[in-house]
Amino acid sequence: MKKICPKYNIVLKEWEHDVDHIHMLINAMPNTELSKFVNTYKKCSSRLIKKEFPEIRGRLWKEYFWSRSYLVVSVGGASLEIIKKIYSKSKRRCNFMKYNLAFKYRIYPNKEQELLINKTFGCVRFVYNTILYAANKFYEETGKK
Repeated sequence: MKKICPKYNIVLKEWEHDVDHIHMLINAMPNTELSKFVNTYKKCSSRLIKKEFPEIRGRLWKEYFWSRSYLVVSVGGASLEIIKKIYSKSKRRCNFMKYNLAFKYRIYPNKEQELLINKTFGCVRFVYNTILYAANKFYEETGKK
């Protein structure tokens, strides 16, 4: 990240991850090509993750680690404290509004589709189990969640 940001005239203010995505708070000029920055970040981080965890390659769909989508929100000149306050409130509200919904479908995939499904779910299981292991290890060592 330290090498990518200066190339796009971007200053990284905050970075955090969730289970299946990341959040970045950046300073960028209006003419900054954010789409190129995001794609470069995804490409570089994907390479590093695959290098660190080579076993993940067999579980990915066509070698893709990240999806093609991303979301950019402009916060203007708001201070970091205000952004954090708004984000934490919206995060609590979103968690409160979450509910479980289940649908059951019977599918009959061909061999190629079955392989793709197995790779996709295998990748999800791998990432989830890796994060769960790290969280449990951290909890055992520190007693903190």
